[in-house]
Amino acid sequence: MSFNIPNVFIAGKKAIADEVNENFENIKDEINSHKSKITTLANSVDSFDKALNGGLKEELTLLIKN
Repeated sequence: MSFNIPNVFIAGKKAIADEVNENFENIKDEINSHKSKITTLANSVDSFDKALNGGLKEELTLLIKN
């Protein structure tokens, strides 16, 4: 997966505000996309951890009782 900055600026030439803003908007969208993916992954890991540790806790409790 690659990330593309739509506008390239050259030293000594004036930047156009709309192009600068477009670059920042593109960067913001990319960050938000990654943030969403990280949140989804973290929630999945959390659920897996709870399921795994909850299951282990129940098994250990049963072993201790027996």
